[in-house]
Amino acid sequence: MRKSIVASVLAVVGVVGGASMAFASSEERAPMPMMPELVPLSPMSVPIMGGDRLDGVLDITLVIEAKDPAGSDILRQSLPILRDACLSAAIEFGRLRVSALSPVDAAALISEINRAVRSKDPNVDRVLLTMVSARAA
Repeated sequence: MRKSIVASVLAVVGVVGGASMAFASSEERAPMPMMPELVPLSPMSVPIMGGDRLDGVLDITLVIEAKDPAGSDILRQSLPILRDACLSAAIEFGRLRVSALSPVDAAALISEINRAVRSKDPNVDRVLLTMVSARAA
């Protein structure tokens, strides 16, 4: 019984060891894709308007992805303009399409923000929404 357990363990170790050796060859590996250049923005809070009154607050956190590494340096220089575009789009979205008591349509929100930001800077690949929430006032 003891010998069969030891033999089983050795067989498993041999299989795993052989598998790890198969992955060790650098010739068989595909080259790693380049990581995207990300430029984070500080969190934003915009009003949710219901007619003529404040119904709540829309909180969002965004990250801008540059088209290439050189583009991220340009994005950092134009960050105030890009943040303004994000804020304007989020305010408009909060005024027209959000309720404090229902889920936020994150896909529609990020679509609006992407449209606004890309019109300001061609180095933007896309804007990523990392956090969104709506709360009553």
